Formats: sequence, structure tokens, C-alpha cells
Amino acid sequence: NKNGNYGFSQWMYFTGMFNGEPVSGSGDIFGDLDCCLPYDLERSYKISDCAGNETNFSYTVHLTGEGCQPENEGGLSDYQEDVLAMDKDRVRVEDLKPNPTADIATLILSTEENLLEIQVNVVTTSGTEVMQVYNGLLGDGWMLNLDIPVANLAPGVYQVRIQAKNFVTSKKLLVTQ
Repeated sequence: NKNGNYGFSQWMYFTGMFNGEPVSGSGDIFGDLDCCLPYDLERSYKISDCAGNETNFSYTVHLTGEGCQPENEGGLSDYQEDVLAMDKDRVRVEDLKPNPTADIATLILSTEENLLEIQVNVVTTSGTEVMQVYNGLLGDGWMLNLDIPVANLAPGVYQVRIQAKNFVTSKKLLVTQ
């Protein structure tokens, strides 16, 4: 849900143990940045399942502090090639309606790129893909309308994830009974 002001948003859900106590919760993080300040953002994750299997993941995003000029996109760069670099507004979510829904939601996408190959999926809050909605092309001047049939999904919060080369964004979708 990025925007023209280097905006960002995240919806998160967590459950587990903290200092020996069970915890769970959810929330939103969002904001706008007028310019990218110089700093390194280091992220490290250690995940374990109930069987004791563990995996680790980490990456560093380096923000150079260069001015927010169109030619340098604010100076964002990644140290790792396998981490997606978020190209600013490569695909725009024009609308997702009705939201919430118990039957069908319509996602409307657009781009100013000549031609992009995109994928649209519905995923759970834990990141599990539950539905592939679209795998195809999107071009400049197109308004791509995609129906998302949710009647067979359990009520709850999902993410509609839109991916293209070097780009990913998502939109929350609430499924009701």
C-alpha cells in the first residue's frame, strides 16, 4: 500500500512466547517519508514450528540518504540480490471492493509500465497461499478488474498480494460469513 510519498504499510499478526509468557496480537504500521534518511535497516528472523524445526532469515537494507529525486528513487538499495527492491508504485491498487465480503471481491489494478507480468494471490496472515487469482499481463492504460471468489474461505483476515519483477505490494481483505 505504498504511495507517492515513499509511503509504507504493514499488517501483522503474531503469536508465541515472550519472556516465558504466551502472547498474541495484530496491528498496522504505516507512514509517509518525504525523503529517505541515511541508515541501515537490519532484519533477522528466527522461526520455529511446534515440532522444533527452525529456520533463520536475515537481510540488510541500506538507505543512502540521497535526495528524493525521481532519477534515484530516494537512494534505496539492497545488499542482497534475493530481497525484493520495492520499485515505487510499479502496480497501483485502484480499488478492492466490497471489503469486507462473504462472496466475491473485485480488485482493480493499473500501471504506467508498458507491459508487466504480474501474479495476484490471496494469502493467510501467516503467509500461506490459499488462492491464485491471476498470473498474466498488465499494461499501461489498462484497468485490470479481477474477481476474487472468497465464499469457500474461512472467515478472517487475508492479504491480496500483487507481485511483479522487483515489486510486491498487498492489500488487506476481510472475509465474513
